Amino acid sequence: MTQLLPIATFGEHGLLFKDGDGFDRACAYGAFHLKHPNQIDFTPGIDLAQKYYLDPEGSSDDAYRGFRTKSLERSLMGYSQTGSDQDELLQIEAPLWREYLPHDAAQLLWDLNDLSRKVLTELFIRVGARVSDIDRIAGGLSNNEALQYCIFNHFRSAIDEPVGLTAHKDSGFITTLYTIEDGLESLKDGQWVPFDPLPGHFTIVLGHSFEILTANLESPVSASYHRVRATPRRSEGQPDRYTFGVYIGPRWDQDLFQYDHSGELRPLKSFMDFQKEKAAEMAYEFHPRVEAAIG
Repeated sequence: MTQLLPIATFGEHGLLFKDGDGFDRACAYGAFHLKHPNQIDFTPGIDLAQKYYLDPEGSSDDAYRGFRTKSLERSLMGYSQTGSDQDELLQIEAPLWREYLPHDAAQLLWDLNDLSRKVLTELFIRVGARVSDIDRIAGGLSNNEALQYCIFNHFRSAIDEPVGLTAHKDSGFITTLYTIEDGLESLKDGQWVPFDPLPGHFTIVLGHSFEILTANLESPVSASYHRVRATPRRSEGQPDRYTFGVYIGPRWDQDLFQYDHSGELRPLKSFMDFQKEKAAEMAYEFHPRVEAAIG
């Protein structure tokens, strides 16, 4: 494995990078590794990531299965396939985790989300955002009112597509990703470089909304433009590649913000319009339930 990304921990003293230039490198790469908290059990997330797309079979783990066909009617996202790539994914908003997901998986996601909110808040402050602006920027982040959802990716090795996941910048501020297998890579200076996983660490990916927010600040963030390489067909009994994590971004019904050169916070456009533009760039269908509910 190739290790390019800076390494950080989060604890009682906040977000600490191992190297002195770690924060600057994280801003430049749009990503970093974050050490897993002690005594956290990822088993429920792994189980859901490896089973959500399977049919129920009348067994004790049916709560982890069948999400391809469940209505999930209160979710504006749910199950989808993302176009000409190997990825299929399950996305469910945080307020619905305890309703739709197995108890242990929902608890794990809330633990990850709490960590991600704390890390994001500290990153906002480090890049120069005013504390008083954060809830406006991130739609009530301090009260869990931002757009927060889980992502469970299954890379279907039996599907013959040129890439595992189409190249893109994440739309929001931060994605905290549990990943154990090579394949994620990011475009840097015209070349695709590997963002290989680091055992015992999350891969933190900074998104396009963060890049736009900070473009005129002294410590701008360059969002990672990343993809996943195609996964070769697996032998029988060999699990497919998977990842899971939590995403935080602006709410669907709010503006996307940017600090101007004088340091004033300005609205640029609606986050909904921004999301539609990104979906069109990737040749993805924008979430029809979101458009119907919010317009």
